Amino acid sequence: VNGEAVTLDSIDDDKFDDDLLALAIAANGNSNILAGGDSVSFTVTKNLVDDSIGDHINTVTIVASDNDGNSDTDQATETVGYENVNPEINVVKTANPELIRAGGEAVTYSYAVTNTSAAGALDPLSNIVLLDDNGTAFNFDDFAPTYISGDDNDGLLEVGETWLYSATVNVNLANGQSLTNWVTATGQDDEGTTVSDRDDATVTAISGPGVRTPGFWSSPNGLKFWDGIAGNETKTGPNFPTGELAANGFLIIGGDHDNVLEAGELKISLADARSLINASEKQQQDGRYQLLRDMVATELNLRAGNPGADGNPTTYDPQQMLDHAVDWIDLNVAGINLDDVSTSNDTLTLSMLSSATAVRTSTTKWQSDLTLDGFNNSASTMHTQLDKYNNVGTLFGIQFANDGDTMLV
Repeated sequence: VNGEAVTLDSIDDDKFDDDLLALAIAANGNSNILAGGDSVSFTVTKNLVDDSIGDHINTVTIVASDNDGNSDTDQATETVGYENVNPEINVVKTANPELIRAGGEAVTYSYAVTNTSAAGALDPLSNIVLLDDNGTAFNFDDFAPTYISGDDNDGLLEVGETWLYSATVNVNLANGQSLTNWVTATGQDDEGTTVSDRDDATVTAISGPGVRTPGFWSSPNGLKFWDGIAGNETKTGPNFPTGELAANGFLIIGGDHDNVLEAGELKISLADARSLINASEKQQQDGRYQLLRDMVATELNLRAGNPGADGNPTTYDPQQMLDHAVDWIDLNVAGINLDDVSTSNDTLTLSMLSSATAVRTSTTKWQSDLTLDGFNNSASTMHTQLDKYNNVGTLFGIQFANDGDTMLV
């Protein structure tokens, strides 16, 4: 200000309603009088938010008067340009199950779509489209997943929302084959800019020839695979084991399936093993015969190359259950001591079963849970689940192996 002192009467911003006059007075030593030749400066900080690509323009107007009653007005204008923020979209795809039986099985793909724009709530997305390529390079078999939930009924994918989609398709894969398919999610922001993202999921058909029942293993064709005679097998092909599964006149159940006896594994002669898998109806009234019949079939199915685990440490798998069944036999058959492999006590014989009291399936011994390696299972449960594995390849409903009778090769 040049010349005489003036009184600051008002300072107004056409975009903001801050009390700028009060800020100027505070910066001027709490005085609204500005002496001739003096100036006062202060700062106001604002967060400018806009979803347009135009400029922000605001004007400040100041009015001052002197002691003669004369007033003067001045204005200053400033322009701030906006840089458009590109939209962003994210899609996550999962498959359930990821591991399927060879042949046709239904797989449910789930999709979660989110708006990840750095512009936040000012950059919603519309025209959301999902297209799954169905694992092929052809367009004719692409499919659009079905919207499930997530929108607040305005048709805009906003920050903080997750839109869920789903599609169930029948996946046909041969033994050990995998299918990877991609989904593409697209959308547009309010400036018409298109954005897209992709994600994939892989489904794999279980490898192995497929599990077989005790009935198969006791049949003339099945016995050829574990009679101790190499090369006499009458069935060949991808649905059957490759070569002889037993040797040296005995079968070792549990452990690493190498037919070399180690602590914790159960040894049984091939002759007795064949008798167990052919157990009579009367013998099967004794739970020990039931469980041992399951164990012989499971051991043969694992030796044949069928998966006994899915690689998930939290899953209770057939291999673990077979080992726990061996532990149950160790505890409930007199004369067996599987911790000492240097004596004959490591070998189960049919005379051990016939000379002892039967374990009826109605007894507490059969029905009560036994805690092994943190898992609680009764002999009854192990019998039921190992029988499921030997018939269709599942344990507690989880698919671990193919069914040798139905798999596609």
